[in-house]
Amino acid sequence: MKHKLIVFLFIVAPVLAWAGKLEKGFAALRIYNYFRAQEILIDCQKKHPAGAGYGLALIYARTDNPFHNIARAHHQILSAHWAYYTTSVKEKMRLKKLGVTDSAILLLEHRIDTSAYIETERKRNVVDWNNYIDEYCGSALIEAAIVKRNEIAFEDARAANSYQAFQQFMQLYPDAAQIPLAQEAYDRRLFETLTADSTLQSYNNFVTAYPLSPYRGLAEDIIYSKSVVNFTIPEYHAFVRAYPQNRNVPDAWRSLYALYTEDGSSVTIAQFWLTYPEFPFRETISEDLRLSMTIFYPIREHGKWGFADSTGKVLIPCKYEWVEPFYEGVAAAGLNGKCGYINKNGSVAIPFQYDEGEHFSRGLAQIVSNGKTGLSNKAGNFVVTAEYDEIGEFREARAHVVKEDHYGFIDMMGSEVVPCQYESAGDFSEGLAYIQDSAGYGFIDREGRVIIAPQFDWAEPFESGSSRVKKNGLYGLITHTGKVLLPCEYSYIAGFSEGLALVVKDGLCGYVRRDGTFAVELKYEYNRTLLGDSPFAGGRAKVLLKDKIGMIDTSGKIIVPREYEDLGAMREGLFPARKKDKWGFIDAQMKLRIPYTYEYAWAFSNNLARVKKDGLIGFVDAKGKEIIPPVYQEATDCAGGYVQVKTDEGWGLLDSKGNSILPCMYEKIEFISPYEVRLDNLDKFAYFNLIRCDYTWKEEGFE
Repeated sequence: MKHKLIVFLFIVAPVLAWAGKLEKGFAALRIYNYFRAQEILIDCQKKHPAGAGYGLALIYARTDNPFHNIARAHHQILSAHWAYYTTSVKEKMRLKKLGVTDSAILLLEHRIDTSAYIETERKRNVVDWNNYIDEYCGSALIEAAIVKRNEIAFEDARAANSYQAFQQFMQLYPDAAQIPLAQEAYDRRLFETLTADSTLQSYNNFVTAYPLSPYRGLAEDIIYSKSVVNFTIPEYHAFVRAYPQNRNVPDAWRSLYALYTEDGSSVTIAQFWLTYPEFPFRETISEDLRLSMTIFYPIREHGKWGFADSTGKVLIPCKYEWVEPFYEGVAAAGLNGKCGYINKNGSVAIPFQYDEGEHFSRGLAQIVSNGKTGLSNKAGNFVVTAEYDEIGEFREARAHVVKEDHYGFIDMMGSEVVPCQYESAGDFSEGLAYIQDSAGYGFIDREGRVIIAPQFDWAEPFESGSSRVKKNGLYGLITHTGKVLLPCEYSYIAGFSEGLALVVKDGLCGYVRRDGTFAVELKYEYNRTLLGDSPFAGGRAKVLLKDKIGMIDTSGKIIVPREYEDLGAMREGLFPARKKDKWGFIDAQMKLRIPYTYEYAWAFSNNLARVKKDGLIGFVDAKGKEIIPPVYQEATDCAGGYVQVKTDEGWGLLDSKGNSILPCMYEKIEFISPYEVRLDNLDKFAYFNLIRCDYTWKEEGFE
């Protein structure tokens, strides 16, 4: 060791004897005496900025000393870089002896830039990447840094998942590769946020404020659906007047016309023109209206299917393997083993290339392709690709989907917003949907966030702020936040009706409000056979005490004394009631109106009530007169002035006065309009017009 030290001093001492401060600083640097090297180089930096800057940059860039600081190294190498270009030739010759050259400076600068890049990459945050981009603007890695910065910034925006976050990303980084994705996410979250309450006003405000949004069409569709809830003429007319720019106005006009001119008479059509002179389809509407007002009946000839009109005229030839009724102007049909769709003029709307297809609803239909289900529009374009085993109906802009036996959710643009990861799931209601995993049932919001952790044996969709749940075999009530309104300690809670629900505990029942408070305490006996869910109807509900049935109002007050063996629903002023195992009818004052003479009695419908006597069914009016004698095995309630009845020979049809319209000889009678029925018998069928009392069309061989 001593020998080596003597040799070092022999070689270095003479050099140090004549060397200047800069050389001494580099000499100290070469033997890793960083403290001395830094002291000397700082002292001579003003006189030798290029050399001192280079040396200091080396010190700060190295990691084997306490002075390591990449930012300071970067500052010094930049100083050296710019100073070197203004250094004299003589000074450059001196620097060259110390290893400080143009290429050495550039190499060290690149090493420092790279080290700073690596350090920034470890931190993985936008602030540090922005600092790198600002400070190391001359770095060869600046483009890579920008890419990294943009990636992390976009990840942050997606984590925040708000339209403000995506908007800020686009404003700050307009050249980022993620701009298309950010724009798409911004549009979606903006729409969902501003319409989160699902009110008509919120969708209208959205359309007004963001007319260029790709979600404008969806908002307009929802405005349309919310404006015509009951599909009435006044609703359609109010819609076209209130929203003249809505894209659904043409459809609304056509629907209004179809409703107004339902009978198809020229008088009605003439009156329509007088009533609605602003109707927009004057030039081309004649043929369109003729088709829209024509009832298309599926028919079969020689095993093939087509359509006929209400006169029996064949409108679409029988060439299909099967057909479904028309919905929204198109009908599903089968040809060569494949499903497609046809228009009312017989042309192909969607090619015959799918496994199965459902009817259209609000412009979409479920179509099965290669065993998987998707959603198609009327142009045959998949809005949701065919990749699911099942797709539910849209509720609150979400529909559940099933893939490989697991449930998730898609939005109305077809994007999978909740991955298919749950064992089961329900439809959204009031912003939440129940889901089931290995821990049980819980609730998520529309973004898939778990709001109420899975913990229940069963749960139902929320309605009016509450949901029934079941835990350890017992029922309770909770709120949207999971707050317990009624603990899970009841053997049964029925569904709510008129704001109240039957609750059962220890064999006793009462009624609870949606907030969990009791309207009627647990004091009545519970017999599921006699009471069922015992819902309130017209402010009345059945109760049982000491084997007798009466009725209470919503306050729990007895309004029908507990003296009956059973009671039915009150309709048209009368209750079916049973005493001594016989049924009759009483009025609201408990006065007997029809004697207790029947084995069973049903509630009134259209001034007639079904009654059973000697095992057979007939009909009585409100005075107890037998309008239709009890001679039938089965019968339906009176509807539209007709009742269906059955004997050993089959089903027939009577009017409300008991007159025979169709003899009892058919396997099935199905109303397809108020005045048209389909008759099925021995695998053949026909259509019968009740006004003309004649066949509209019948299959060959039908009897």
